[in-house]
Amino acid sequence: MTCYRRVLAVIDLDRRGEAVARQAWALAEPQAACFALAHIVNYGPRVDDDHATFLTPAEIEGKLAGIVRERLAALSRHLGASEAALLVGFGDRAEGLHRLVLGWRPDVVVAGVQAPHGLVDGEPLEARDRLVTVKSDVILLPHAVHRSGPLSGWAARWVGMR
Repeated sequence: MTCYRRVLAVIDLDRRGEAVARQAWALAEPQAACFALAHIVNYGPRVDDDHATFLTPAEIEGKLAGIVRERLAALSRHLGASEAALLVGFGDRAEGLHRLVLGWRPDVVVAGVQAPHGLVDGEPLEARDRLVTVKSDVILLPHAVHRSGPLSGWAARWVGMR
């Protein structure tokens, strides 16, 4: 098994996110690797909204980031990974992931196959800007690792269904 020092789990805040996070934590914990839970928010104000907002785009992003961090923190506590870094990216999924990888510099990115981040299982991800190039392994988890059927009580509360 490859030894990873920094494991980044990119999850959706839905019923599959807990399973992806659990698998990523199972990879990180035995190796005492740094672990991060991340979610990418693709938010943009809609032109057809009938009401005016009294918040600037930066204030809206800040509020959304706070809500997402609360959910990620609850999940990290549930997993027993209370020291996990909690990361929130903004933009489309590929752009948000690119920024997260450049900022956090993981050795491996773990995501679910249903998440369209532009990732290919087993193909390294290369993120670069003018000064930095980060190469990370990619592990995409098949649907088979996700528990089917009703959500556990905790997971249902986490995604706001109870």
